[in-house]
Amino acid sequence: MRKNSLLGLCGTLALCLLASLPASATPPPDVDASVPLCNGAYTGRFVFDFGYTTSTATVVVNTTIVPANGFSPPPPPVPYYTLFSQAGHRNSPNDPRTFETVQRRGENQYPSVPAEVVKFVGRSPTCELSARAVIDVVCPNGTIDNRHKEQTWIGCGL
Repeated sequence: MRKNSLLGLCGTLALCLLASLPASATPPPDVDASVPLCNGAYTGRFVFDFGYTTSTATVVVNTTIVPANGFSPPPPPVPYYTLFSQAGHRNSPNDPRTFETVQRRGENQYPSVPAEVVKFVGRSPTCELSARAVIDVVCPNGTIDNRHKEQTWIGCGL
């Protein structure tokens, strides 16, 4: 009889401990993606770094273009490019989004710095952080290459 009481007590204790644990947080949906541009002459890079502390959530959106590896001779500088990085937030699905945006343009060069934007917000179960990036390139042959990437984090880790 004592053995059954002990097992029941242990089972109850285990359930109480499990119930006291916080719900499993949604992991940050980080992105680190490279895409070919202009038939592989250049590489577009999208980096979305989501993170959080006990009270805040963040997203860093970083967009750039680099020469593709393996070309000999290397491709000429990018004739024309536009980089667009945007970080958005809303407190709940019914609220409008607020945005931070950075855009960079250049001609006959590679970007000297990435288009980078950062958004800090307070954490809540209904928080939504979003990242969006666009790369537009005019290729050496005159064609246009356009790439984009988006990611949303619902719950901001809660």
